[in-house]
Parts: sequence; structure tokens; C-alpha cells
Amino acid sequence: ELPHDLFTQVTHFYEEIGNYNKFLQAKLFLIGTLFNQQKYEQCQEHLEKLAVFFEENRHLIDTSVLLDYFHMQALIFSATGDYDHAVQSLEYGISLAKQHSLYKKHVRYLQLSCFVYSQLHDEKKVFETLTKFKYYTEFSKNLYEIGFYDYANFFVQNRFSKHSITESLVLYIDDAKKLSNYTISPIFTQELAYSYWKTNDYVKVIETLEHYSIPNHITHPLDVAGCLEMLAIRAYCYNEIGKREQAIEEIIDTYQRIKHF
Repeated sequence: ELPHDLFTQVTHFYEEIGNYNKFLQAKLFLIGTLFNQQKYEQCQEHLEKLAVFFEENRHLIDTSVLLDYFHMQALIFSATGDYDHAVQSLEYGISLAKQHSLYKKHVRYLQLSCFVYSQLHDEKKVFETLTKFKYYTEFSKNLYEIGFYDYANFFVQNRFSKHSITESLVLYIDDAKKLSNYTISPIFTQELAYSYWKTNDYVKVIETLEHYSIPNHITHPLDVAGCLEMLAIRAYCYNEIGKREQAIEEIIDTYQRIKHF
């Protein structure tokens, strides 16, 4: 928990001396802390209070801080299912970064955009964003950013392409396991299971998800929804291969999680 009284004094001090960059960064830090605690309504309240300040002083704020602000907006809008406003924040941030040739924080915009456009079933925008994401990682050559792109690519192909990506995913996961400086994320396993499910290979789905549970570090509702989808798919596959009792147990448990989601 943050010492709110002290934090309020700090933000008030920055505002009083006219250091609006530090003021906004401090506010975003507070909102980010609440976001990590999944207190999305409080995040929205803080953003609404910031709106007037932002409109009056945005010309005094560094572009880098503005990009943090719009990304935080997009995270919160997408967490609460307001995808249209999330898109507005993302598109404005991407445009701003391009205008100022400031691409250091670009990857997080592109990654979130892929998932938000997917929620809106905007196939054209999804693939446009994916192409930009690919070009960006070819430029950055950052191993972790390439990993983010690879996952986004598998996610999009799984949901919008009619072609199976199972073989590509298996090879990718096997190759990643051989790298000493790279740990493969369980989200790739999710996509592998999804690809098996698309081809009605129910036994393979269950084998892939045999020890699967929602990773503790996944908290954003979009990501959690993807994990819950895996549990529902596993239940579906149990039923398809005749394990009805396991299917019922699994789907009831998943439904209870969704009720509180």
C-alpha cells in the first residue's frame, strides 16, 4: 500500500512549482499501482480528475510522459471493456510517437493494439498493426520485443487465419527451450492448445493443457480472459473424448471464475 498522505504532498508540491512532468509521472505511478491491484474503478476516477489538468497543460508536458499517459488510458479502457476509447488512446499515442520519432515505448502500444483490435474483430487493423510490429522488431532487434511480436503473431493467426499454425508453434516452442537466455512463456502453450482445438485434436489439447493453470503474474482482464478461455476449451475437449464428469467439474469451476471476473 502507498503512503497516500505523503504521496498527495509530493504531487501537490510538483504541481505548485510547475513541474508538470513530475506531477503527471507521479500521478501515473499511483494509477499504475492501483491498476496492478486491479482497482480499475479507482484508476478511472483518477484519470477523470486528471483530464482537466491534462487539457490545460499538455503543451507543457514532454512527449515521453504524454506517451505514458495515453498508454495508461488505453490499459484502463481495455481492462474495463471500453475498446473504442482504448483504440482512440492507442492511435493517438502511436501517431504522437511517429510525429516526434520517439519509438522507445512503441512496442507496448503495438502489442496492446493487436489485442484490442482483435476484441473489436477489426481484421484489417489487426494485420496492419501486426505488420508495423514486425517492422519495428526488425529495427530494434531486441530479443524480448521479438518475443512479444511472435506471441502477438501467433495469437492473431490463430484467430483470423484459416491455416493451421500448429507445426510452426511446436517448432518455435522447441527452439525457444534450447535458448539459455530465454524462458518460454506459458501463453505460447495457450496458443498451441488453441491451434489443436481449431483442428479438433482434442486429445492433444488435453495433453498440452494437462498441468495448465492461470499464471499468477497475469492480471489484466484481457489476458485473464484468454486464460479462462483455455480452461473452457479444456472442459470442452474432456466432454468430446467422453470424460463428461471431468468436463462438468472443469466448466463449473471456470464459470465460477467468470462470475467474479
